[in-house]
Amino acid sequence: MPSLSIPSPVGQLTIDEEGEAIVAIRWADMPAGNGSPLLAEAARQLDAYFAGKLAHFDLPLAPAGSPFESRVWLAMQLIPYGETPDPDRHPLPPRPGARRAGWLQRRRRARHQRAPARARRRLA
Repeated sequence: MPSLSIPSPVGQLTIDEEGEAIVAIRWADMPAGNGSPLLAEAARQLDAYFAGKLAHFDLPLAPAGSPFESRVWLAMQLIPYGETPDPDRHPLPPRPGARRAGWLQRRRRARHQRAPARARRRLA
């Protein structure tokens, strides 16, 4: 997988490419440098973004993640450039089963609080 490390105001970043799309931008543990034209363009756009000269990226993206991560990334794209996220104005899309998950968590917590100390260790 081609990747390219670049310095940035938030630390060393590594951009990863797979199948002619950017699949990840991550903090770099070790520099990587087997770049490509797409990675060079991504580095150029990131430099312009950090310099305050670019507000929108024009790159092919193919991030890999869980369905929840995909919903979060989609919601983040709706936040206008330069704004701080506000849960009231930029809520996450609803999650199927989330209400049930909250109910189960409350039920587990209630059971945990009623159990004797030695049983709590087995429940946790």
